[in-house]
Amino acid sequence: MKTGSGPSEPSWPRLEGPSRALLRKEWHSSWWLLWGIAVPPVAWGVRVALGARPGGHAAVALWLASAVCALLAAAQAFASETSAGTASFLLGLPVRATTVWRCKVLLPLMAIGAVPLLCLAAHLPAWALGRGVSPETLLFLAWGTSGILLTHGAGLLAGVLLQRTATAVAAGAALATSVAYVGFAAAMAGVSRFAQTDPATSPARADPILFLAVVAGLPGTILACSGICLWLSLHWFRRRH
Repeated sequence: MKTGSGPSEPSWPRLEGPSRALLRKEWHSSWWLLWGIAVPPVAWGVRVALGARPGGHAAVALWLASAVCALLAAAQAFASETSAGTASFLLGLPVRATTVWRCKVLLPLMAIGAVPLLCLAAHLPAWALGRGVSPETLLFLAWGTSGILLTHGAGLLAGVLLQRTATAVAAGAALATSVAYVGFAAAMAGVSRFAQTDPATSPARADPILFLAVVAGLPGTILACSGICLWLSLHWFRRRH
């Protein structure tokens, strides 16, 4: 028979691990935002696979809805803990601050990473029939996915630095919009340069370096900025906690 001085049985969070408990907490609090990140782009991919144009108002609306969900998921992940007064309890768990940060960003990043895979999977029947994916579709997919990553990174950085969710969402939206505007303006400058070339000449042959900059420059710049936002959010989260 156990005495009162003996070691007590560990509670259920210790049995399944603090990291797993944190992931379960994040899933229960933001599962609807995770679905909101993945479903609209996949719906766009299905529409394009069925013959719709990659662009248009409906396509922009679907990708924008996904970006808004990514921004909300990122901003509320940290700002809601601070405003609710549960940040000290969360950091009192037997885990490092880096582990807490990873658990909060893992599920949204998994949802964003699934977007291009599921969109391309929607084109498998077309590939089976001998029809490939158009370059416009691939460009729209690359630009849209990088935009979602940018809004998520901006929301994370704002959520770590600010204490109110609404303020973090507004600041993250302003940061993401500013970066996307600069990148889009640079891309449009390249497009206007192509419009001045001979119509019979392929843009890739007319100026290969500029063509590559337009095709890969915008998503590349946005991905770099989102990576910087992720690193800064981790850095400031570790410093403040």
